[in-house]
Amino acid sequence: MNDTEATPQRLKEGVQHLKEWLAKQPHLPNVDDEEWLATFLCQCKLSLEKAKSKLDGYFSYRNKYPQLLKNRNPFSPEIAQARKAYTLAASRRLTKSSSRILHFRPSGDTSIYDVDAVIKRMFMIVDAAYLERDRHFNYVIVFDLRTTNYTYFLKSLHRIPHMVDIFLNAYTERVVAFNVINGPPVVNLIVNTFKKYLPEKLAERVYVHEHVSDLLECKWVDPDVLCEDFGGNGPSLKEYDEYTASSLEKHAAWFAEQDFICSNEELRRREDNNPDQLQGSFRKLEVD
Repeated sequence: MNDTEATPQRLKEGVQHLKEWLAKQPHLPNVDDEEWLATFLCQCKLSLEKAKSKLDGYFSYRNKYPQLLKNRNPFSPEIAQARKAYTLAASRRLTKSSSRILHFRPSGDTSIYDVDAVIKRMFMIVDAAYLERDRHFNYVIVFDLRTTNYTYFLKSLHRIPHMVDIFLNAYTERVVAFNVINGPPVVNLIVNTFKKYLPEKLAERVYVHEHVSDLLECKWVDPDVLCEDFGGNGPSLKEYDEYTASSLEKHAAWFAEQDFICSNEELRRREDNNPDQLQGSFRKLEVD
């Protein structure tokens, strides 16, 4: 049996291993949704070691950052305003390289911009992808700064380290390219400040494009998927925004339940601060 044929069985074994591991962690909740765990594991490139570390962070960070990862109601005024203040829209389909494009564009009205609400909604979008069994390879981010100004940067600066901490330690998503277009004169200062909070490998994936034509030449950007508002041939940003909002609303009940599904740090075994290590070839297996 070759690796391709073995993958479904190994994935099944990996999910069972994670369920058993979670059951042995007194501070972590049990997860019965095997498809959710399978998606989480796939996004970790089938590395059990990485999945355990991420699962620990996923549930414990809800206590560490409750203002960002709790009280998540897609129908709340807070989330509605976040959507109005800052468009975060996922592409409906994948690129040729099996990436999903995330489109970012601020509205230009800084008076309604609440950085906590926007970050909260961003991670809700990632959670909705797990629930939709979205096993894409990675994310490509395209950030349109056409309507931005320095006030956004000042309002966001204190939250950038927290956002990066959550992204790197509690979620599985991989960003292969962070593209900035239509930047103001201070864009390089903003981008260079942001890059200081990123690991070197991720910082090297941040690109500032002077022209949209440069963006379309990026190997990770599929013009047929990129929204037409950003220079692509895909659907409009409005259509992608409506698709993204509907995916959150679809899972409103799940978001409400998750406020109570988090770690109990009083039960954490202090001698086991690191997830169990798993030896063998499984931890190295990657999805084709």
